[in-house]
Amino acid sequence: MLNFRTIFENFYKKGIPTSIILEEVEPDSREEEMISNAQERREKGSWGEKYQYSGSLAATAQALYNYLVENGEINPEDKDIYDIIPLGGDPLYQFTTSDFEDVYWVGDENTTQDTAEDMVKDLIEDIGLSDSFSEGFVEQYIDLRRYNRWVREFFDEDAYAEPEAYLDDEDKLPDEKQEQYLQFYRLKLEKLISLQNDGNDSEETENEIEKTEEKIQYILDNPKGNYDDSKLEDAIEQMYSAYKDDPESFWSNYYGDDYKDWLINLNFIDMDDLVQGVIDSDGFGNTINSYNGEVDEQRLDNETYYIFPQGPYTGY
Repeated sequence: MLNFRTIFENFYKKGIPTSIILEEVEPDSREEEMISNAQERREKGSWGEKYQYSGSLAATAQALYNYLVENGEINPEDKDIYDIIPLGGDPLYQFTTSDFEDVYWVGDENTTQDTAEDMVKDLIEDIGLSDSFSEGFVEQYIDLRRYNRWVREFFDEDAYAEPEAYLDDEDKLPDEKQEQYLQFYRLKLEKLISLQNDGNDSEETENEIEKTEEKIQYILDNPKGNYDDSKLEDAIEQMYSAYKDDPESFWSNYYGDDYKDWLINLNFIDMDDLVQGVIDSDGFGNTINSYNGEVDEQRLDNETYYIFPQGPYTGY
């Protein structure tokens, strides 16, 4: 938007009188100009049927005209579509009538939907998601796919950082020295069993076999190496399965502060779904029309146009 005060100040510093830059336009003059433009459109037929394609200014004006006729606010014997006066607007078109009594915002389905989405997003940006909606409402729009990816990564990182919290000492693997001992004792056991099978089944051989087996088992029961990755992965999968699709249980066990803020701070809310949920809940009227919350619909050529009354015309 142009800042005319700034423009005036800039020109004044350069010695150019503001009176020759911009002449003040009286309200009556503006309205007379709008009426003149309307008459020009009427003479050219520029809002005729062939120009009333979906979402066009002509089609939107026609939808408003039909609505005003149906509601008895315009007598079709006295006024036609060209008595609908455009006032601009982006993205919704703004109109009054040639009587300059009331103002209306009008949009087709796509424009109205986009406007509603933008208004909800602006509200969230201004106030913040946490303060905009209740906890129960926000919880309806959790993105479970995003949460599930996050919780799987959480257990991955946590388990490998602190494996002792997930596994017992017996889930470790033998260290390098223990592996050497295991290799030695297993080879020895293999030879002893071979002797026994060849007929040397003396008590001494039996005792030696038993002692060797005990030494192997002791090492396996008391490993000093790293944790077994396969067992750690099983533990991770078990934890993930316990909390998959259940963010509230995870939050309750691992955090326990404000649930809604936790969901928001970790971006677990599907914003597109939430914005649409607000629109579905409040409707276009309460979402867009801050004047009185009203909205009316008008069908034109298989398109729905939404009409938002904005109260008395006060000059544009």
